[in-house]
Amino acid sequence: MPLPPPHCVNPDNDQDDLLAAVLGLEEELKAAVANLHTRLQSLRSSGSLAQTTSQPCSSTAKDDGKLLLQHDQLIVEVFSGDKAKIVPDTPTSSSLPSEPDVLIAHRAQTNQGGKPESNLRPIKAASAESAGDELRLTAKWMELSMHRNQFSGLTAAEIKRSTEKLKAHLGGSGGRRVSVRQAIQVKAPHSALNPHSTERLVWDVMGLFLMVVDCFLLPISLAWEAQMGTQDAGAVCLLVAFWFAFLYWMCDVGMNFHTGFYDRGRLVSSHVAIAKHYLRTWLIFDISLVLLDIAVVSLESVAGDLSDFRVIRFVRFMRILRLLRVLKVTRIGSLIEESAAQAGRRWIIMFSAVLQTGMVMMIAAHFLTCTWIWVGRNTTDSWLDRAGASNISGWTQYLHAMRWVMNSPAPAPINPDSSGERLTDVFLNLCFIFIMGSAISKISETLAELRAMNEERQRRRRGIRLYLTTQHVGFELISRIMRFVDYKLERPSLAGMDHSLMSPTLTMELYVNQRQGVLLEHPIFALTHDAFPEMFSSLCSAFKKHVFEKHESAFLAGTRSVAMHMTALGVFGFIEGYDLEDAEVLITGVHWFAELSIFVETAMHNSTLTARTFAETLAISGDELVACLRDSPICSVMFCEYAKDFVNSSKRLPVGGTHEQKIEVSKKCCMNTMHYRALHPNPKTQLTNVRILPVVDECHEEGHATDFQRNTSEETLNEYKQNQDHLEVSETKSSHTHTFTDNLSDCSSGMSLANFTLELLAEGAELDCKKLPSLLQSHLLELHKSFGTHVLFDQRLERDRGESACISVIALVTNRYDLFTQPQDPKVKLLPEQWENLQQIVAWSEVTAEHLEAVLVLLAIRGLGKNATILQQVPASSQRPEKAVLHLMDLAGNVVPSVVHLGVSARRFVEDALGLHELFNFAQMLQGENVPGNIAQLREFVAEKGQRMWRFYLVFLLGFMSGLQAGEGSRFMNASNAKSVISGIRMLLHVLDDTPNAIYWGYLSDRARHLKLPRQTADDLVLVRLACLARVQDEQSYFALQTAWDALHASGKDSLRDHFLADGIHSTAFLLEFLPDCLVNSNANATISLSLLFSVLVDLLHQLRMMTRSLPESRQPRIMRVDLSDMAQFIRAVKNRFVFQTCVSRCRIVPNTDEKSVRFEMTGANWSRVNDADTDVTLLAYTVHELMQRQHVMEDHFKSGVANAPDADSDRVF
Repeated sequence: MPLPPPHCVNPDNDQDDLLAAVLGLEEELKAAVANLHTRLQSLRSSGSLAQTTSQPCSSTAKDDGKLLLQHDQLIVEVFSGDKAKIVPDTPTSSSLPSEPDVLIAHRAQTNQGGKPESNLRPIKAASAESAGDELRLTAKWMELSMHRNQFSGLTAAEIKRSTEKLKAHLGGSGGRRVSVRQAIQVKAPHSALNPHSTERLVWDVMGLFLMVVDCFLLPISLAWEAQMGTQDAGAVCLLVAFWFAFLYWMCDVGMNFHTGFYDRGRLVSSHVAIAKHYLRTWLIFDISLVLLDIAVVSLESVAGDLSDFRVIRFVRFMRILRLLRVLKVTRIGSLIEESAAQAGRRWIIMFSAVLQTGMVMMIAAHFLTCTWIWVGRNTTDSWLDRAGASNISGWTQYLHAMRWVMNSPAPAPINPDSSGERLTDVFLNLCFIFIMGSAISKISETLAELRAMNEERQRRRRGIRLYLTTQHVGFELISRIMRFVDYKLERPSLAGMDHSLMSPTLTMELYVNQRQGVLLEHPIFALTHDAFPEMFSSLCSAFKKHVFEKHESAFLAGTRSVAMHMTALGVFGFIEGYDLEDAEVLITGVHWFAELSIFVETAMHNSTLTARTFAETLAISGDELVACLRDSPICSVMFCEYAKDFVNSSKRLPVGGTHEQKIEVSKKCCMNTMHYRALHPNPKTQLTNVRILPVVDECHEEGHATDFQRNTSEETLNEYKQNQDHLEVSETKSSHTHTFTDNLSDCSSGMSLANFTLELLAEGAELDCKKLPSLLQSHLLELHKSFGTHVLFDQRLERDRGESACISVIALVTNRYDLFTQPQDPKVKLLPEQWENLQQIVAWSEVTAEHLEAVLVLLAIRGLGKNATILQQVPASSQRPEKAVLHLMDLAGNVVPSVVHLGVSARRFVEDALGLHELFNFAQMLQGENVPGNIAQLREFVAEKGQRMWRFYLVFLLGFMSGLQAGEGSRFMNASNAKSVISGIRMLLHVLDDTPNAIYWGYLSDRARHLKLPRQTADDLVLVRLACLARVQDEQSYFALQTAWDALHASGKDSLRDHFLADGIHSTAFLLEFLPDCLVNSNANATISLSLLFSVLVDLLHQLRMMTRSLPESRQPRIMRVDLSDMAQFIRAVKNRFVFQTCVSRCRIVPNTDEKSVRFEMTGANWSRVNDADTDVTLLAYTVHELMQRQHVMEDHFKSGVANAPDADSDRVF
């Protein structure tokens, strides 16, 4: 049947006409496809197709049976030592790895001519400075996390250095390190005082009291010319007051050096910054007054001895200068005003204003009174003489002067010739009038302001009550509303304030002042306050305040959570669980709830929070938090790292977890961030401080203590315990590490492990399975469950994996099938014939005691290379897990004490095995992710290092794979997983005997044989590799792959065929890392089909090929690693087919520094559209693209003659 011609659509028609035309074309294409399938069914029923395909299938089945028989039969030769050795079959044997003929033909055809290129525009390669991330969070968080990889390789020192630079740029702030440690309940180091802390407030109140005492005593001493001394009670009082004040102000200088200050709303606690700030403000003033006090004491003693009138007058003048400290009263007064304003009570504000005014009036009146007395005592025929008060007591004279100051008598009893007294009298009256007028004015203004506030309050209150009355609202509801209105009017929010009266900086500082007390209780916000003060200010302003009346619910269990709530004020009732049957717990203070909702798309409340008084919370949503973090890439790195860890940890909580468990998760995840570890390093996990010394434990009680335990003195063990309990933050001297290593070298623990391996390999040796874990922990200190290295660095899962791997290796070399399969489910237990295959591989490896010792040590320490705390302390060149372990072996033997006892040869085996493990990823080979070029690299490495190292590595590889799922034995190596592992290792046995292509495709052919997949054509081989990548286990999954492949047009098939059959030896190959995750996620996402994923891969490969061709030929790598982790997460989250179909055009290819690997970054342009819904335009665009795809496929079928003579490709059999 000929193809129907496409409809011609007038461009001037509207969208409906275009859509109708496209739908008509789709119906005709569907009819054509249905007709084609009908013809194929008729051909199949007539027997033509069966005759075409039956012969190849039968021969294949026969060959497969022969291959299976020969592949399972291993030729074993018995030597004099009764050791079995696997010998490769003869070259003519079909059990040898072989390269398929169709692959050789395809490579020859490819070398003859190139394929037509796509018409896509090339993507400009991005620099390594902008990077993506692998976090599986919401689309907003994934878009934000584009900045993370730029800083993911920073070491602890670099993070700390960059943070300190940032703080210096923001004003010299050293951060308040105590805040985050208090939030996580970790003991904080000695830090500067908060200027608003209770300790500082008490100290300032003492200073205020001493200044008030000075203000009263100094004028009295000057008026009556009293001297300090012991001659009478008054002199003693002056002496005591002086020395108390003198000692206080001397100590106050030191206290000011230890008190922080606020700079643009941020608390500065750096002692250097505090010293500079104090020097610019009050230091010279304080030092001068302290020196003045010293001078007063010295001069008074001189004046007393010489009776010099001039000296006495000078001393009196200097004593007056001490009153300059009254200037500091303004600072304390401002603190009182801030405290009153922060309380928010009107009567407190009024009382504070009246109290301050009254104190000023009393001190001013006292000064004027003492001045008037001094004038009277130093004037001839003074007012004292005329009033007859010259010889009365000082107290009565003070009352006379006070009466004169407050209300001068008329006419004044002053000598007419005494102009000095007249001037003083006028001055006193003017001063008193000014002071009293100012005081009365201030009190009047305060009352007027309070009256205006009350009038505004009453006006708004009357308006609400009038509205409720006119609406005929019930009395009970009116009562509740009015109580809530009264509460809101008592505590006005910032929303009702005129922000135009303040600058943005002052507004931000106001938010920080009001909300930092709540936010600092959360660990990650407290860490932000320490590391990024400017960003903390933005966070304070991003939170929104919510006010609840009595018995109002903040949230209910079972409802959708859209924001995180932090309780700020009031009493709440909290009920855990969905059924509301648990007892209600009353909570006060700061707590936070629903934190998960700011990181994931959908979260549900599993508890209920109800206000029991008028209460307030601060809330923030995920979008608001992301918007706040956009301006700080480094801070967003910290939050993204925290978010990923928090989400993963929350998944492990039982049924959502309790409130206490969630708080502990928050604290632990905050402590796991690289910024926290850089700013607050744990002294016990610093490489120079680590001490893994054995102590007497249960092994000793069982009689299995190591020689090292028996030979170590009590003094050494006690010293170890003391060091662990009293480690300081400062680094331990390097000589301590050397001494520790020397002590380990002198002990016999290493010999104990060697003896243990010799006993295991001895004939007739008995192995107690129950005691084996404790024996391993006593010989391999890294695996100890109480004080081992893994436990110290908080990676118990890696410890369990290492212990499982060691037990599995011991079971393999001692032929203990029961021990190896102990943790396995009986339904999938390792088959006896599979165990025999494993035993033959072990026998071929010729395991010696030295090999076994080195393998056990390597399995015990391998997991340490993945620890984030260790990676932050090693150089940037050793950030890979294997290189990090090598760094520990070379420069941190105290962290891996088992390595110290290895011999030179065994140590070289461990180092070479780590190098090989980094070079060749066996797991990638098992799922068809790598290429034959990787096996070629493996072959070169093995040829260089020798056969003995290769045999050693295979034993390690068996142990490593066996311990992946932990357990006292091998939980992973069951009947299902052992198939591919045994097949892969068997093929690798021929790494020096056959070609990399033969080994690689021999393994894939073996997998195809087990799955009963066809492998006659190049397309069959592509589908076999795709089946391995997609982890296909059944016929239905393979049929989905085959259908998606058939839906591709010819050029797309050519592109993917060239990619999946490229070997990285004769042609450039792209190793698409995380492609299995892409395939799995596409199956899980109903929006994304496999055929659509294949189409996107075609576009991606085109861009990669254009990028490599743009490089000079000398720099073009044979194997280019491509990180698709970001794309895998995007596939899982995207909800629009057209967005995914066109995502390559909005991506970036970010090359790494080695020029042999790149990262495929989805960019914010894609993540911002991940939640876009399908619209008419996108549906129309996708429909047109799908119709064009189908038309190309049908044209390809007709051009190849499928309609007339269908072949085996047209209808494959699983």
